[in-house]
Amino acid sequence: MSTGKDTNGADAAIPELVIISGMSGAGRSTAAKCLEDLGWFVVDNLPPALIPTMVELGARSQGNVARIAVVVDVRGRRFFDALRESLADLDARGVTRRIVFLESSDEALVRRFESVRRPHPSRATAASSTASPPSGSCCASCAATPTW
Repeated sequence: MSTGKDTNGADAAIPELVIISGMSGAGRSTAAKCLEDLGWFVVDNLPPALIPTMVELGARSQGNVARIAVVVDVRGRRFFDALRESLADLDARGVTRRIVFLESSDEALVRRFESVRRPHPSRATAASSTASPPSGSCCASCAATPTW
């Protein structure tokens, strides 16, 4: 965590920031759950324009929110277009951030979605409305601290 100035000119601790994105089914939610288990403040499907605001809120938390992870992807539709602007805003404020982009082979993605009886969005059919949602559990690798 680095320090900067809050809106009143006082020293504020700038939270560590990780932005998670990637292909549907590649493990964004699993990565988010792992970080949350490790004490990170995690926001899924945050519109990218709100990332600088989230960092500012963390900075004003007096150290209570030292690490923030946000999951952004195309689910945000038109909001996703603001990502470049938000990254430039963070750079201008001196916020250090890491971007994690998760991907997987098509075969692995299809296998993963078939195992939860939910078709991958690229292969969605009308019958998918009867599929049950996946049950969430964290992976064994969450015990280790990420090494990004």
